[in-house]
Amino acid sequence: MRIKSFTKFFALALTALISGIPEICAKSGAAFLKVDPSPRSFAMGGTNSVMAFGAQAIGANPANLGVVKRKFEAFTSFSNLVNDEQYSHIAFAINRNTTRPHFIEGLGLSVTHLKVTGGEARDRTGAKVGGSVGSLDRSISLTASSLVTSNLRFGMTGKFIQSELAGYSSGLTLAGDLGLNYDVKRDRMPMSFGMSLRNMGKGVRYLNQTDSLPSSIDTGVGLGIGPGTIVMELNQLLADNKTNFAVGMEFGMGPLSLRAGMNSGAGQTYSKDKFASVIQNFSSGIGLKLGTMKLDYALSSQVGDFGLTHRAALTFQWGSSLSKPRPKIYGPLLQDQY
Repeated sequence: MRIKSFTKFFALALTALISGIPEICAKSGAAFLKVDPSPRSFAMGGTNSVMAFGAQAIGANPANLGVVKRKFEAFTSFSNLVNDEQYSHIAFAINRNTTRPHFIEGLGLSVTHLKVTGGEARDRTGAKVGGSVGSLDRSISLTASSLVTSNLRFGMTGKFIQSELAGYSSGLTLAGDLGLNYDVKRDRMPMSFGMSLRNMGKGVRYLNQTDSLPSSIDTGVGLGIGPGTIVMELNQLLADNKTNFAVGMEFGMGPLSLRAGMNSGAGQTYSKDKFASVIQNFSSGIGLKLGTMKLDYALSSQVGDFGLTHRAALTFQWGSSLSKPRPKIYGPLLQDQY
C-alpha cells in the first residue's frame, strides 16, 4: 500500500516538474541557485546528490532530508564570492521518525539570499553609462521526504524565487526539485546512489524578458571504504547544455574530517594561465564535530584571477534521538551526522 501511494505521488510530482522543461531553451539566469550552500559537498567537488544530508539536502537532493539522528536540525551557511558578493543560506529540518515511523519522514524549510553591489551600469548596447547597479536574489524552499523502503528514499522541494536588478523586480517564480536515494547495505563497502532534478520551472521574468532557471539532472554514487568515502557525480546542466563530472573524497579521523574534490566545470575562463585554469577545478575543506554541533569549511580558487572563495557553515541538532539507531553499515557515508 505504501509503495502504491509513493508511485502515485511520484508520478504527479514528476508531471508537475516536467511541465516546466519547455521553458529551458536558453542560457540560464538565477545563477545564485547554482551556489552549493554545503561546504562539505562543495569541498568534495560539488557532489551534493549523495553527500548532502538533513537540512543540507534542501537545494541538493531532497530525498536525504530525513537523514538526521535527532528530531531537529538547523544549518546556517555563509560564503564570500567574487567581488565581495554576500551569500547566505539558512535551513531547518525535522525528522518525524525519531519516535515512530511516518510516511512523510522529513520536513524542511530554507531561505537563501544573495546581494551584489558595485556592478557597472550599461545601456542596451552594452556601453558604460556611469554609476553602478546592484542586484538582490532570494528564494524560500519547502521540502518533504519519505522513507519508502528501508533502502529507498524520495523527496520533493517547492521553491519561491524573486530577484531585483537595477531597481526592477521580477515576478514571483515557482520551481521545484525531485530526489531519489538508494542504499546498498553491504558489510564492508556500503554504497549509496542518488539522483535529483533541480530547479525545474518556467524561469525568472524581467519586463519582457524571461531567463531560464539553472535546471539540472544530478546523478551520483558514494562508496564507503573503512573511515573514508569516495563519491562520483555527473551533472547535466539542461539550460546551459553542458555536462560536468565531479569526484570527491572524505577521510574521517574521530571528530575531524578531511575533504578534497574536483569538478570539471568549476574552472572559469578568467585566467589565461592554463595551469591556473586546471587548479580552479579543485576544492578542499575540513569538518569538525563538537557534540551535537558541526563546523564545516571549504576553500577553492574557482575564479582564479579574483582570489580564493571561502565557505563556512554551522550545523546543530537537538531534540529526541532515533529510537532505533541506524546500522553501523551507514557509518562511512554518514559519519558527519553525529
